[in-house]
Amino acid sequence: MSYVYERSNGLFEIRYPIPSDVVSYFPKPNSKGFRTHIIKSLSTRDQNDANKAAIDCIKEFEGAFSVLREGVASNDFKVFAEWLMNRKLQSSRKAS
Repeated sequence: MSYVYERSNGLFEIRYPIPSDVVSYFPKPNSKGFRTHIIKSLSTRDQNDANKAAIDCIKEFEGAFSVLREGVASNDFKVFAEWLMNRKLQSSRKAS
């Protein structure tokens, strides 16, 4: 799968691009610009398992993007989504 990469420690990760129409919901931690990709550990060293896990991640990411695009998300939900994404990113960094 084209979004799956092997880290130097042997674990696989997904690097999924954030669409330009929702990128403003994903600021960089230093407040300078926006993230271009969601990077998440897939917590496996097996390529086949990583590809299967990546499919679930892509569905999750695309679902979140759809909610943001539709504008059905309240401001509270947007704040929560940003908090959750930052938490996941931090936990994936600790795993690597």
